Amino acid sequence: MSPWRRRVGGARTGSGPSADELLCYFGHHKCATQWMRRIIADVCPAIGREQVIFNNPQDFDKDLAAAIPDPPRTFLCYMNADVRYLRSIGRLRGFHLVRDPRDVVVSAYFSHLHSHPLFGELGEHREKLQSVPETEGILLELEGRKHQFQAMLDWDYDDPRILELRMEDVTNDATTLIPRIFEFLGLGPDQGLVPELLDQVVHSRDFASLAGRPPGEEDVTSHYRKGVAGDWVNHFRPEHVTYFQEHYNELLIALGYETSTDWS
Repeated sequence: MSPWRRRVGGARTGSGPSADELLCYFGHHKCATQWMRRIIADVCPAIGREQVIFNNPQDFDKDLAAAIPDPPRTFLCYMNADVRYLRSIGRLRGFHLVRDPRDVVVSAYFSHLHSHPLFGELGEHREKLQSVPETEGILLELEGRKHQFQAMLDWDYDDPRILELRMEDVTNDATTLIPRIFEFLGLGPDQGLVPELLDQVVHSRDFASLAGRPPGEEDVTSHYRKGVAGDWVNHFRPEHVTYFQEHYNELLIALGYETSTDWS
């Protein structure tokens, strides 16, 4: 059984986080990180925590524990999570979102081509993407996802401190699963998170509100491009399928998005 199917119903209820417990959101590039970051930012004032965002190990000098001096007042958003850096954290309670890696590739392609803020080597990468056809650009993104997909494969999906969820499930049923996430974190009215506030946050951060159009209506220049799952089938060509099957099938099967290696 896929880890999120096994764990999604296992929300912890009752007492809130313990006095020394760090609350965490663990994500990956193009797995709705900006959407979830905004939801957490809306919730933090009510629960008396400060949102701290780290994108990569360089942001915390590869020592996550040292970079969070006051865990009980922090809500960590680790946007490109690598399980190796969690070992320095004593007590935590968190949740982790994944996405179909094929959709990650397509989303990364359009984001890097048009809308992602430029920093580091991305400017050069964008120029290269803009100089080649889409078919070649998606191949470049497939090559560029190596480290991200390895981090997703290496993740500990059996850590009882962390609720495992698929982005597709959460975005399709946010009114049910977002409250369940915060229940798992031990947050409720006693901690300042009343249902009315959470309902307001969920509705104000849905795709239509953020993108200004309904899911499925595409704007390739927008960070919120399309808002539907499975769009990879509209962009993958035979060479993309072949590359993915040769390099990333293990991840696809592990995450439960396919059950056999001969998908196409």
